[in-house]
Amino acid sequence: LGIIGCCLLISLSALSQSLQKKLYFIEPSSVLEVNGKTNINSFCCTSEEEDIQGNITFKLDEETATFLFHSTTLDIQIDQLDCGAKAINKDLHKTLQADVYPFITMNLKKATNSNCKSSIDCDKWHDFDSVVDITIGCKTRTLNIPVEVNKVDDNRFLISGIVSILLEDFDIEPPTALMGLIKVKSQIDISFHLSVKLS
Repeated sequence: LGIIGCCLLISLSALSQSLQKKLYFIEPSSVLEVNGKTNINSFCCTSEEEDIQGNITFKLDEETATFLFHSTTLDIQIDQLDCGAKAINKDLHKTLQADVYPFITMNLKKATNSNCKSSIDCDKWHDFDSVVDITIGCKTRTLNIPVEVNKVDDNRFLISGIVSILLEDFDIEPPTALMGLIKVKSQIDISFHLSVKLS
């Protein structure tokens, strides 16, 4: 999802080097999931959050086909992640310390068109390499996230991608259950399939 900004702007091929600002809205058809595994099964937690919106501030480096972003974030509300069972929800919220740190924050830094283009055609998927600061709890890590972008029209985009994180990288100990018989693996995958409108 912070990734949102990343490619929403790709249609704006005439951008100058000055900062541009837009408002984004994530449409209800979008899907954001947090997926993980234990030593015996897997789990999928889907965001139930509605009316997600925010600001995108950016400028374009046309020579490198790179969008540079400023204060462009996506906040994933942890207590709105539904894993399909109250016990799993409770464990997830506790593990991520949702009572103290209620959001997983994704702060978009830059996004580069893999084909070195500063604009994209409609109704085609294009690859972008994005750089995102992800904050969970009090720890922030910078990750490279490949994303795919499809321009529906000048103000609507489809964006898909997945990022894998390790809980230990954020000083989070993977939880256990049933006196240690069930152990959650450290890798967590955040996947997103977003329909985003700009205004």
